[in-house]
Formats: sequence, C-alpha cells, structure tokens
Amino acid sequence: MSVNYMQAVDAAIVLDYKGENQAVVKGLNKLKPPGMTRQIVTVDEFRNEWARKFAGGGEFTDLTYGGNYVTGDTDGQDALKRHWVNKTRLTGTDIMFFLNMDDFIATDLANDPDSAIQIVEHDIGEADKNNVYSMNGKAVPNGRLATYIAHLIEGETPTTAFVQGSEGNPDTITDSGNGFVAAGFKAGMSLMIIGSTANDPINTLITEVAAGTLTLACSGEVTAGAGIEGQELHGGSI
Repeated sequence: MSVNYMQAVDAAIVLDYKGENQAVVKGLNKLKPPGMTRQIVTVDEFRNEWARKFAGGGEFTDLTYGGNYVTGDTDGQDALKRHWVNKTRLTGTDIMFFLNMDDFIATDLANDPDSAIQIVEHDIGEADKNNVYSMNGKAVPNGRLATYIAHLIEGETPTTAFVQGSEGNPDTITDSGNGFVAAGFKAGMSLMIIGSTANDPINTLITEVAAGTLTLACSGEVTAGAGIEGQELHGGSI
C-alpha cells in the first residue's frame, strides 16, 4: 500500500492572487501551516480523587514562515512588512499559503464571513556563514481557515456555467465536462470562486456534488452566465 505524503518543495506564500500586484514571496524556504488546539477545562469535585478534563474553546495555531531576506521584493516581503505595519486583515485571495502547486490554505469565508489573517511578526535575522540574512515571520488566523484541495480551472474552451436558483431552489454550477467528482469536490466543502465574470464575491457551501453539477447552499445569489477561460473553482474544508 502506498501513502501520499505531502511534500513541500513547491510551497509558497502568494499575495493578491490573480490581482494587479500578485506576488510569490521571494526567499521562502520554511513554512509551517496552522494546526488546531482546544483549551482544556479541568473540573474537580469534593470526594472525587480524580478531576475531569473537558475540551473547551478551540483555535487555530499560528502560521510561521522563514527563509532568506530579499531586498527589493516590493510585492512580496515588503508587502508583508506593510501589512504588519497596517495590521491589515487579509481575506480570500489577499493571502494564500500554498502547500504545493495546487492545494492551499486560506480564509473560510463561507463558514466564517469575518475570518481573516494578519501578519504579526516579520523579523530580519543575522547573516549566516554564506553571508545571507535570514527572514522569519508569523501570521495569526482571525477565525476559521480551510485547506482547499479540490480544483477546477477553465481552459480555452470553458465547460462550466452558473445557474441562478429562485423561490427556494438552490443556485448551481454545471459542468458539461462532468469533472467535479474527479476534481475532488465533496458535499460540505466551502467554495471559492476566482476569476469569474461576476461571482467571485460569493462565499457559500457545496451541499451536493454530481459529476456535472455542484449544488450550492445559496439561492438567488449567483449571477447566471457561462464560465470563462482562467476561471477557478476551489473546494476546501478544515
């Protein structure tokens, strides 16, 4: 039996994905994705020798990164420093932590519309024996994150279309190429839309998946229309 271990050779931090200032942060060679932890609530009682412990509230742990300090990386390292100065709340495509060339961690706006990511540390370290200065930083999640592992990207001949629901009927996305199941989409995933004509602002859950149709939790929110070249659909969960 083979096991698909995650390899980090193509890991990256990407800022302003598909925007005017899109940048892969230069010099990066360390990236620790966020984990999850819960507070432990301890309750003891008279005449009971052993206290009981319960899981309390949960949180995502910090995401850390590091590498080599690069001067002049205006849209990458310098942008991270500006976000630190401004305490910027980064959401959606503002900042994406790629685990490989396809899968990434970003805010889960479908489940937590107020979720964001903030840069809280960006430090320049000492030069090493190779005469290279190091760089280390930290980002904290303001709410819920998701790991997006299902992807469908339109080519030169788009096959998807957005269908607006009405009177309680859900919105859907269809695919004449029947690629949703093969791409890994599953019910319960959060949907991220990037590069569409009008539907990028929609953050919703996927309730049903068929090879040619994604059924969404929203109704009447989708703008009807065909997909376009370069449009991306991503599905993610905790």
